[in-house]
Order: sequence, then C-alpha cells, then structure tokens
Amino acid sequence: THQFISSGHRHLYLMHLLASMLLCSATLAQVNFFDYSFNQALKKARKENKVVMLVMEAATCAECNAVSNLALTDPEAFALNSLTIPLRLSPANELWQILATQHYPNKNAAMGLLFFNGVGELVHLYPSTSSSAQVYVAQATTALRKQHTPLPTAASYEAILQQHPTDTA
Repeated sequence: THQFISSGHRHLYLMHLLASMLLCSATLAQVNFFDYSFNQALKKARKENKVVMLVMEAATCAECNAVSNLALTDPEAFALNSLTIPLRLSPANELWQILATQHYPNKNAAMGLLFFNGVGELVHLYPSTSSSAQVYVAQATTALRKQHTPLPTAASYEAILQQHPTDTA
C-alpha cells in the first residue's frame, strides 16, 4: 500500500494542519457583516427572530472606528452573528445621514450601535464604541430582550424604506 505521508513527516504535517485550522478559525470567528439593504435585513430579522444591528461608523473620528473594529474582529464577537443581522453604515450612506440626524444631538458625533426589531422600530441604542467584544455582545443581548418594546421615541422606518428602497448598508 502507498502511504501519502511518511511516518517521519506525519507529526510535522499534523502540526501544520492544526496551525492552519487555528488561523482560519480566528479569521472566521468574527462578525459577518451582510451586504443586505436595510429592508432585506429587517425581513431576515423577522424571519430569524433577531434584531438588526447597525454599526454606525464615526464621521470625524478614525480612532473611534479603529477601536470598534478591534471589538468586531475579536473571536468573542462571533456571538453577534447568532443574535443579530449585522450591517455597517458609513457616513457616506444616505441612511446613515438620516439616522444620525434623528438619533444624535450632534450629527458629527454619530457613532455606535443602533438596534432595530424586524418591523423597523428602534429598540436599543449604544452611542459609543468599545474595544471589547463582550460589551457589544451584551448590548445585542439587551436589544434582543427588548425587541418587542421599542424606545418611546422610536417610529417605524417604513417611510425611510419607501424613500430609499434600494438602500444598501
């Protein structure tokens, strides 16, 4: 019989395979931002009983965005994929402009996480950034628990969706 790997190299091969698996799992164990429109994300959230997590990138604070990226690429942030439909909005996005105007006293300071239930109602807001994945997971868990209790100032975003049906996040 033909052996694919000689017994002398088997140990080296297994070490290489294990190292490759660890590197791949660290890369895959992060938040998977989807290329959905806001409307598609709401539909998916309704179907999967999740909340939409919008990550609002800061318009004027590159360091804030870098801190947020530390948390979102941490393997512990992988839990966000099972709790939320994650979308990232940059300040160039029209929906970012609308949400920043509606939910932040100073639009230039808009950043952080906004959580919406499947019908487009704002249920939780975390207007900050953190380098800790655990902070973001805790915020998502809170939002999921509150998904049937929108914030008192929250209105449905159907009007926004009708104005921007092709909005991509």
